[in-house]
Amino acid sequence: MLKSKQAVIIGYGSRKKLLNYLESENLKKLFIVTGKASYKSSGAKKFIETIPKDYSINFFNKFSTNPKYIDVLQGSKLLKKNKCDCIISIGGGSVIDIGKLINAFHSNQAEELEITNGTKIVKKKLIKFVAI
Repeated sequence: MLKSKQAVIIGYGSRKKLLNYLESENLKKLFIVTGKASYKSSGAKKFIETIPKDYSINFFNKFSTNPKYIDVLQGSKLLKKNKCDCIISIGGGSVIDIGKLINAFHSNQAEELEITNGTKIVKKKLIKFVAI
């Protein structure tokens, strides 16, 4: 089992390694950020469908290709509403970027604009983040 706060999971057996990581960190409420088409075409949809039913899974894909400030705010609001303890971004650069921004906004509420324009450095604890 993985014990570290950060993990790199690649190669054969990645599904099992990811599940072991989620279990070792006691992460049960997942917030999955995906692209609209790439999620299915990449095979990630089939992969995620195999996650056991005792995990709560919330999806977010309602954002533009080049995510806007309002997209990140909406994602952060949904993350908070569902009390998720882990963000999993599945996709390319925009998907990973919006996942990271949602994490920063969620953990540093009322400082979103300052984070966006670079006048505030994120110092508060972020929730776990996995990029696939």
